[in-house]
Amino acid sequence: MRAVSLSKPSIIDLISRYFVPAMMSVDDYGKEKKPRAERVEWDLIRKSAERHGLFHGTVTAYIVEPDGNVKNSMDVGIALRPENLERMLTKAVEDLHLTPRDPQAVLASATWASTAPRPRYRSGLMLHVWTCYLPSSKDNRGVGEDWIELGPAEWGALVPPPDAKVGDSWELPQRVADKLYQYFYPAVCVYSPKESRIDRADLTASVLKVSPHEVIVGLKGFVDLNHNGNKQDPGRVIARMLGALRYDTKEQFITSFQMASEKAVFAWDYQGQGTVRTPAIAIAVENLAAAKQ
Repeated sequence: MRAVSLSKPSIIDLISRYFVPAMMSVDDYGKEKKPRAERVEWDLIRKSAERHGLFHGTVTAYIVEPDGNVKNSMDVGIALRPENLERMLTKAVEDLHLTPRDPQAVLASATWASTAPRPRYRSGLMLHVWTCYLPSSKDNRGVGEDWIELGPAEWGALVPPPDAKVGDSWELPQRVADKLYQYFYPAVCVYSPKESRIDRADLTASVLKVSPHEVIVGLKGFVDLNHNGNKQDPGRVIARMLGALRYDTKEQFITSFQMASEKAVFAWDYQGQGTVRTPAIAIAVENLAAAKQ
């Protein structure tokens, strides 16, 4: 939803002006235990939809009144299409005679949906990954986001030895390339990186510049990623990657890391029908903060 319908400007405007958006996760992805009040509220919403003969699955878009009464609902599989969700929202505005919210109240309740996870390591390198379809592909599925943390032993493989010279190069360990590349798939209906199988992952580092307190390292890679978890929509990412990082040799930490796709496609066959599409996609990676040893 967030990567598809909820990325459309007209839907964002509708929700912001007339509704108070809220997201509730049925699954405990972070292994945290849900508060009892949240579990009770979810059950009340589901039962209200059931009483009204509305759809009430575990993955659902609900329109709920302040007292918890469900006015309408839609299976996310249908609401993923922007025209369907926009139609339901517009109907609710008309049927319930809703008036626009105060702009200041909208700003006060706004929040950033994607927050960085808590690092496992005090000196880990936290990387933010974005993927999206390019306009030339005529796909509009929003931006997919993920976070990757490279531990000190992993990002240490990106750093050249103290006596490195311009032109020196080395291949990064397979485990580092695999950990990074497994997230390089666009917004599709299979979201878990566990469903990714890497058939090829090359990542080469080379010293581009050496100064008294800094080394600039160039990155060049290739990935062939099979992202085909549900077996119904065979998908494959093929991408050439370019990037660079800055390493402070005095303080011994990576001050910046950027990587982007030079050329990337997502070859997929909807429900295995034998018609393979190859829309162009873009992949980008950037560090959240410096990683210090």
